[in-house]
Amino acid sequence: MGTRRTPIKQWETDKRQATRIINRLMKHLMADGFTPPPEPVEGAKPVKSPLMTDSQVRAALGLLKKYMPDLKSIEHTGNPDHPVVHEIRRVIVDSPHSADAPGVSAAAEPE
Repeated sequence: MGTRRTPIKQWETDKRQATRIINRLMKHLMADGFTPPPEPVEGAKPVKSPLMTDSQVRAALGLLKKYMPDLKSIEHTGNPDHPVVHEIRRVIVDSPHSADAPGVSAAAEPE
């Protein structure tokens, strides 16, 4: 098997890990009336309980914080007496094709 043309970036790996953790926590949250099957059938895969222990939930939340840091609100305040002013200036610079430039006739300029 060959190598990838574009290597996996760290944020892609973190996103995949976070998705797995979130899916597992969602299964745990949605397993209200989960009842495991009475007896495992020969040759069948064992049914994994979606319920998690307290320590598993704490570990999952800790890992989730590692991959998805908490978002904090930021308030930008300033001095109302001296507000920050953003100014865009557009200046017309003399063209190299002005009337004073050599090789340009006076008839070429609009009046």
